[in-house]
Amino acid sequence: MKKTLQAALQEARVIWLVLLMALTACSGGTQSLKPVISIITPVEGARFGVGETIMLQVAAASSNNVVRIELRLNNAIVATAQNDDPSPTFSAQINYTPNQSGTLTLMATAIDGTGGSSEPYVLNIIIGEDELFSVPLPTQPVQPTQTPPPGVIGDNGCTLSATFVTDVTIPDNTAIDAGKSFIKTWRMRNTSSCAWESGYKLKFLSDDIMGATPEMAIPPTPKDAEVDISVQFTAPVTSGTYTSSWKLVEPGGKLFGNRVFVVINVP
Repeated sequence: MKKTLQAALQEARVIWLVLLMALTACSGGTQSLKPVISIITPVEGARFGVGETIMLQVAAASSNNVVRIELRLNNAIVATAQNDDPSPTFSAQINYTPNQSGTLTLMATAIDGTGGSSEPYVLNIIIGEDELFSVPLPTQPVQPTQTPPPGVIGDNGCTLSATFVTDVTIPDNTAIDAGKSFIKTWRMRNTSSCAWESGYKLKFLSDDIMGATPEMAIPPTPKDAEVDISVQFTAPVTSGTYTSSWKLVEPGGKLFGNRVFVVINVP
C-alpha cells in the first residue's frame, strides 16, 4: 500500500523531531539548545465540527528539560500539558474544543527548565466552514474528558449525539508491524435523545483508510448505553506514523458525535 501525502508529512515531522531530540541528547550538557516542538496530529487543514473535541498529539525536546507545553489561540493560552518529571523529551495529548466555525490558527510552544521557549509550531484547522473567521477570545481550557458536540437532528426527528469513552484496543501510537492486520475497538456512549436502531454506522472520514471497510454497521444501542465498535485494519508496508479518522453516521447520512481515531507507528 502506498503512503498517503498526509501520512508522509506526519512521518517527516516525526523524523525531524527525532533528529532534534538526538542532537539534544548528544549535547552532553556542554551546549544549551533552544526547545523544539512539533504537532504530530492532526494534520494541517484537518476538519472538525463546532463543539467537537480536537485531540492534538504534541512532542517537544530541550537540552534544559521540557517542563510544559502551551497551546495558544489569539495569543491566549487555551490548554497546557505539564511535565511533572521534567526531561529532555516530552510528548502529550492536548485537548481543545472550538465553539465557533472558521479557520483556527493554533500555536504550540514548549517551555524548558530555564524559562526558555521554543518557536511556536503553527497549525491551521478548519472548523465547520471553509471561509476564514475572525475568532474572538478563546474558551477556558478543556478538561481531559470529552464533551459531546452539539446534537444533530436526524431524519426521524431524534437529536443525535455520541461521546467517545475509551480506546478498548490499540492505544494511540501503538507499534504495528508492516503489513500486519489488527482490530481497533472504540467504546462510544449514546447521548442521543433516542436509541440507535438498525442503519447506524461508523464511517471513514479522512487520513489513511489502511485497508478497512469504509463503513461499519454498529449494533442497536439504547439511549445512554455504551457500545464497542470495531474496525479491522492492515498496517501499511512503509514505515511511518499513520492516522485514520472516523465518525458515526445515521441512516439518512448525517454525521454526528465525537470523531474517533486510530494512530499507529509502523517500525
